[in-house]
Amino acid sequence: MMRRAAPNAQQGFSIVSLMVAAALAMMITIAMLSLYVSTTKITKVSKAGATQDGQIASGFLVGQLNLQGAGYGLTTAALNTDLVLVQGATLDSATKKLSGTAANIITTAVTGNAVIWGSNTSGSYQCAGLFTPSTGGLLLLTPASCTNASSAWNTVTWTTTSVIGSVAVTMTATKTAAAGCQPFGIVDPNGVKGGAIVALSASNSSASSSTTSSTCLANFAAS
Repeated sequence: MMRRAAPNAQQGFSIVSLMVAAALAMMITIAMLSLYVSTTKITKVSKAGATQDGQIASGFLVGQLNLQGAGYGLTTAALNTDLVLVQGATLDSATKKLSGTAANIITTAVTGNAVIWGSNTSGSYQCAGLFTPSTGGLLLLTPASCTNASSAWNTVTWTTTSVIGSVAVTMTATKTAAAGCQPFGIVDPNGVKGGAIVALSASNSSASSSTTSSTCLANFAAS
């Protein structure tokens, strides 16, 4: 004989079942929030890294474009006279003058943190340059009237424009000797070859690679 359930018997979930379900839902929610936070952090880091790498690339392009004018308009542009590499350079915040030690540019790469050059684009000699402070970054030293780069680099009152932020930048200068160099790999129809190369380098945001810019100075004849 079969028994029938009592009319008033209660059916549904027990309190234990509800607690287990609530705990599982909470764990899933926490896991999803953790994934969201991690994804957000990765996105922010990637965006910051891309911004930094882009700033380095654009800053090096500005430096390269300005370096191309080194020695322009001079009858005979000479290394270590119209192009000077300075080691241990600092820029006085009050006088806006550079100090440091001028290094001899030779056929092996010489490291410095400021390069000053002369040119004549407006009928008179002017000095300009690039400076990498010890705190990082790359500053453009805007053109100013001077006698020549070797005698005036530390007497000019410089006006600066920042082209790269606080990223550490390495600077070298090299004399190319008789072999010379060719700007952008383009062969001059008259056989003119550049006599110096200025290179800039900085680590990318990933720190496992770097961006390097090498500029052939065509206005300084190879010798």
